Amino acid sequence: MYMKKLSTIVFLMSVCVLSAVAQSDDTFYFVDANGKKVADGSTITVTDTEDDGFGTMIMKTGLYIKSDKTGSLYACMAYNILEMPNGAFQVCFPENCTQADEEGSYETPVGEVKVSDIQAEWLADDYGIAKVELQPKTYRHNNVTNANTFVGNGPKVTVIFDYSDPAGISGVEANGSKVVARYSLDGRVLSQPENGINIVKTDDGKVRKIMIKK
Repeated sequence: MYMKKLSTIVFLMSVCVLSAVAQSDDTFYFVDANGKKVADGSTITVTDTEDDGFGTMIMKTGLYIKSDKTGSLYACMAYNILEMPNGAFQVCFPENCTQADEEGSYETPVGEVKVSDIQAEWLADDYGIAKVELQPKTYRHNNVTNANTFVGNGPKVTVIFDYSDPAGISGVEANGSKVVARYSLDGRVLSQPENGINIVKTDDGKVRKIMIKK
């Protein structure tokens, strides 16, 4: 009786392990605008904005999707809005665009991947901090039935959008330039200097690391 229970437990554990492996997939990966691979689990911070001319500031992730595999590839983009004080978040990948204006988990429709630009961006109506997780999901397409079968999840990247009012961030560098944004090494937005290394962006477009000792 004991051996039967043990065999059942071993079998169930094996099924769980195989299921976990099946949920992970390396078909797709993220790259930045320079083509450099973005590691799974990375956090990036975006501060650049573009005015659409209608009162909305567009903040693009600057992320693209690549694959080393050939043939027809199918996927969708899952995105989890962790924080978003205003506006909406939009993703256009692989074929159609979806947009959400509140926190939660969403996915774009499954389709054939023909472009690398995921066109993921925060459409901000006002100052604030937004935080979104992005993760491609791979599917297998059946040309006969036109059905899509889930294969696995790709790498996950967290994007922090910092749309700050420059007048609200104090600090002037020795060269006279004004500090417009400040971050910790792990990507957290700092409202004031913190002990240790701070990443500082100034109004002359430069980004530098400085050591703060209090």
